[in-house]
Amino acid sequence: MTNLLNLDELAPAKRTVTLGGTSHEVKPMTVEAFVRRQREAKDVDDTTDPAEQIERAVKMISETIPTIKIEVLNGLTMEQLTALINFVVSTPDDVKPTEEAETAEAGK
Repeated sequence: MTNLLNLDELAPAKRTVTLGGTSHEVKPMTVEAFVRRQREAKDVDDTTDPAEQIERAVKMISETIPTIKIEVLNGLTMEQLTALINFVVSTPDDVKPTEEAETAEAGK
């Protein structure tokens, strides 16, 4: 009997963010990115400066969604930025699909 682990079957689900009518793919988190984010999160906890915390969050998002320019991220409302941060750091199981996404998925 052969045991086989097919890691290709564990590929993460594609996740996208729509901003300004354009869809942007969210890069899956690699081990390297996870370690870096954990270190950055610790650094964020070490500062009480809200502006620095937001700047670090914007940098993290720009690395995760490289097709959205930092200038665009800086132009978001705080509500939009908070929603984007929550989406980026969540797992696909944590996120409830929007009605648009459910309709697209049903049409497949």
